[in-house]
Amino acid sequence: MKTRSWFERWHKPSEFFRAAKEGVLACFTADAVVPHFLREAYIVGAFAQIWRDARGPCQVQLVSKEEKFPDARLRLDGMCLDIEITMALAKGKKMFKEWRESKQGPYSPALTDKQRKAIAREAIPRVVKRKATKHYAVPPTLLVYTDDGRALTPPELAQLTKPWKDNFRSIYLLCGMDVVETWPKLCILRGQEPFY
Repeated sequence: MKTRSWFERWHKPSEFFRAAKEGVLACFTADAVVPHFLREAYIVGAFAQIWRDARGPCQVQLVSKEEKFPDARLRLDGMCLDIEITMALAKGKKMFKEWRESKQGPYSPALTDKQRKAIAREAIPRVVKRKATKHYAVPPTLLVYTDDGRALTPPELAQLTKPWKDNFRSIYLLCGMDVVETWPKLCILRGQEPFY
């Protein structure tokens, strides 16, 4: 399993995500808790792969613990996106714990579409608002992972994040193989390389 310092260096999205996934699966096999840095690497690695597929070459890294902000960076065309990462999950849900217990990675219990929508409508604004209350010297890009966001339409996702749009440079929701950009413009980035 790669160390945190490995993820703090620039890597191509596939290499970065593959290493994060291998680390997560190693924790599952050992029935161990997935370290926080691996959770963030997994989420931002998936995002970087989709970005690469939709918008072109990029590199990704986690930011060192000493810097404390942002969580990760995406480098493209000579500029960097400072990325804050959060997960919009049902209250009390522990995604990586559930994945570990299933021994297969991403796992979602059988929920109705109505239940998924209700969870997303509660969780997304809650976590975006929590991140927006932090005071950033420079507004970051917000990356929200949401299991249940796939049950909502992109315009609904944009509406849920709209009250805090001015707190961030941009807002992206990672929903399965897609990333929905809700701010500054509404669009969908589609991934080509499966990561589950």
